[in-house]
Amino acid sequence: MRKFLIFAVYNLLLITLGVATLYAASTYIEKEMNSLDQSSLLKSSPFEDVIIYHVKYTFNTETLSFEVKSLENNSVLNLTLSDSIYGYPVTAIKDKAFYKSNIEYITLGKHIKYIGNNAFESSINLKELIGFEQIQSIGKWAFKDCINLEMDITFKSIQYIGLRAFFNVNKIKSVSIDLNDDSLYQTLVIDKDAFSLPNALSLNTTP
Repeated sequence: MRKFLIFAVYNLLLITLGVATLYAASTYIEKEMNSLDQSSLLKSSPFEDVIIYHVKYTFNTETLSFEVKSLENNSVLNLTLSDSIYGYPVTAIKDKAFYKSNIEYITLGKHIKYIGNNAFESSINLKELIGFEQIQSIGKWAFKDCINLEMDITFKSIQYIGLRAFFNVNKIKSVSIDLNDDSLYQTLVIDKDAFSLPNALSLNTTP
C-alpha cells in the first residue's frame, strides 16, 4: 500500500510539473508572438497583388505600402488611383506601370510620392495628371513621348527628376518648382535633359 501511495504521488508530481512546463512554454510563445512587430509578420506573409478598377497594386514589404504595378485594361481613359488598401498607403507608381497606355486623365492617390522609370512613357493620349505637387521623385524617361501632356506643372516636394523624364513633352504650359521647405532646394537634383521645353516656355525655380 505504501509503495502504491509513493508511486501515485510520484506520478502526480510528474503531471503537475508537466502542466507547469507546458504553461510556461505556452506563455513564452505567446509573449514572443506578441513582441513580433507588424513588419516581421508581413515579410513572412506578404499580401497577394490586388486589382482595383483595372489597376494592379503590389505590396512592398520593405516600406509596408502598396505600389501601382500595372494597368490591366488599356481601354480605361480616366482614372483615380487608390489612397490606401487594407489600411496601408499607396506610395509609388512602379517602372512601366502605364507604359504605352491610352490613359487621358489620371488623379494620383494622396500618398503617392514616387513615379518610377518609364512609368508613363509613350502614353501619347495623356493630357493631365493631378498630383504633381506631392511627388518627391520622378524616374528617368517617366513621361517621355507624352506628346499631349498640356498643363501647368507645380512641384512642392520634388527632390529628384530623372534623365529625360519629360523628353519630347513640348505642350507643357509651365513648370514651377516652389518647394514647401527652403532647405529642400539644397538636395534637389534635376538630371540631364529632364525637360525639353520650347524656347517660349521657362522652367521657373523659386525662391
